[in-house]
Amino acid sequence: MAKIDYNCLYFGLELTEAMNNYFKYVIGMVTAFASHGDSWCSAGMHRSIWKCYQALAVRNGTYLGLLDRSSAAAAMRRVLKIFVLIVVTSVVVQYKALHTLLPGTRWQYFLMYNIYPVTLSYMRHVFHLLHIKLMCANLRQLHVKLEHLRRTVDDSLKVENITLNPRKHEAAVLTTLDRLEDCRSIYTELWHANEGINELFGFSQAFNVACSFVQIAFDLYWVRAMWISGDPDLDLQMLLSVPTPVVVGFLMHTTRKYHLTVESVKQAVLEMPYMHDERMVQLCGYFLGQMQRFRFRLTARNIFDFDNTLLPKFVFVIITYMIIFIEINR
Repeated sequence: MAKIDYNCLYFGLELTEAMNNYFKYVIGMVTAFASHGDSWCSAGMHRSIWKCYQALAVRNGTYLGLLDRSSAAAAMRRVLKIFVLIVVTSVVVQYKALHTLLPGTRWQYFLMYNIYPVTLSYMRHVFHLLHIKLMCANLRQLHVKLEHLRRTVDDSLKVENITLNPRKHEAAVLTTLDRLEDCRSIYTELWHANEGINELFGFSQAFNVACSFVQIAFDLYWVRAMWISGDPDLDLQMLLSVPTPVVVGFLMHTTRKYHLTVESVKQAVLEMPYMHDERMVQLCGYFLGQMQRFRFRLTARNIFDFDNTLLPKFVFVIITYMIIFIEINR
């Protein structure tokens, strides 16, 4: 039965169209198996990430890392809203497609066979987005702690006469050193959790992100081919092209906010007053050096980073793919 269905799926397609569908389905299934395998092998790393958050929560009297219950719930609600929007968009598009196409046609079979790998790809993106959101929220709380410390130091310097109150100044310096060292320790713990996220999602997300951009390339190729041939299903194909850019767009927007938060933490340390004390200069310098050596980043096993350089790379890949298939078709 499966053999007959697959024959229906690809029957009557031209060479380039068949290659397009085969590549799209095979790449999706390879990504699905890579996600399953990576999740199985990285189960221990997943537990270690939550243990890092738990250790920070115990030390700071919070709920999840540096987040209290309300902050953690707010982060979860933001992810849930994104998840619901993605699900609604995908369901509406699939419902429209499956009820528009005639039963038993190659397009309907292709969409049905492709539901599993595409759904798994989207869920993997959302799971990655959840971890990025939580890390971003924790880094934001670290930035709040550093800003509060900076304002406290600024206020003490305004009202304190260092020459007349050396003991008071020394006590303020020691308190500030302890709090800044605590922030540096938190940075270290969060960095370990962040590296765990990269380890957990690195290999599978390298496949997954590549698969998503290949999916976009395939969809654009189909739109072009159907537009040239005057196919009446062009509107449907354009509708099918919507979900993948939506998912990737949410992921890239979240990574952008993540990088902005990382920069804000670094800026807060740069603006920390030295209180006319050599120990503060040394600790701030050491903290900044640590930030330089152990940078917060989102990477797919060093294959590529989730930053502003990712989109131009994959736009180039998409254009290259379309040019190759257009030339083959000619």
